[in-house]
Order: sequence, then C-alpha cells, then structure tokens
Amino acid sequence: MIMLGALSLLLVPGFLQPVHAGDAAGPDTSGWDLDIGGTAAEILDNNMMVLVSPPRWQWDADRYLAKGRRCAEQCKDLRTTYIQLPEGDPAVGTTFKEGMSFCDCAQKNYNKAFELTRKDDYNKQAEIFKAGTSLYESIGMTKEAEQTRRAEAVARAHAAASDLFLPLSPFPALLGIFGGLFLLSRR
Repeated sequence: MIMLGALSLLLVPGFLQPVHAGDAAGPDTSGWDLDIGGTAAEILDNNMMVLVSPPRWQWDADRYLAKGRRCAEQCKDLRTTYIQLPEGDPAVGTTFKEGMSFCDCAQKNYNKAFELTRKDDYNKQAEIFKAGTSLYESIGMTKEAEQTRRAEAVARAHAAASDLFLPLSPFPALLGIFGGLFLLSRR
C-alpha cells in the first residue's frame, strides 16, 4: 500500500521537476531526478548498477560518454540488422526507427559530454571526437566521420602543445634576474 502511494506521487504532474534547466541535451539526457522508464529499461537489460547510479543531473562528461558509447553500440547493431533484413520485411521500418533513436541518443550524449568537458581538457575532447568518428564510420556517414576525425586531430595537437608549455618554476626566472643584476653590479 505504501508503495502504491509513493508511485502515485511520482505520477502526479509536476511532482518531478527538472533539477537543472540548463540540462537540455534532449529527451535522452533529461535532468529529471528519477527516470522511471529509463531505469526499468536498464534493469530489463540486466544493468542492475542503474539502481545505485546517481541521477543524470549529477553526471559528468565520463558518464555521458559511456552512455553515448552504449547507445552507439545499439545503433551499430541495429544498422547491421537493418541491412540484413529483406526489403519486404515488416520489421524494416521499426528496426530503422529504433536504430535512428539509438544514433540520436549517442549523439546527444556525446554532445552533453563535450559540453561538460573543460575547455582546456583537450584529451577528453579528443576522446569524445574519436567516439563520434567511430559512430559515424559505422553507419556510413563518411563526411561527418572526416569532420570529427579532423576535430580529434586538432584536439590532440592542442593537448600535445599544452603539455610542452607547462608553467615553469619561477626559479629559472629569478636566477636569470639575479644573474643579470650581478653582472650589472660588477661594472
């Protein structure tokens, strides 16, 4: 009886409000505190970790990237299934729509992961672009795959450059200043 009362509270319109209005990556990455449908689907997929997983408004870029990768795998699998179905098969339309929804889910989660990534974390940006490239290649979108591959290369170049120019210790600068003053004082 108590369980039914709690469930009825969840079904009251407006009870679950978005926790963060800026969390607008789409319906697959909503900022709701509790996603009953998503939780039930994850449990049915034998992912019991969803029961202890934090709500999406607490997710970081790594969690969105992992979710995007899971969606991308489903997208790839359904594309393979779609290609193997005969033309007149009634499941063609359903398989195509479901595959596209998983592709959209992957893209939205990758976008959200990129949004949550620090501007100077070029390695994480490159990792996200690499995941996007893999998705685009697997579904035959070569133009988009090339664009994300170039973006990944740029992010990796920025990461390498930022590693080269790490802030130096002030010791060499102070040593140079004192050395210059010493030379000037000897004249």
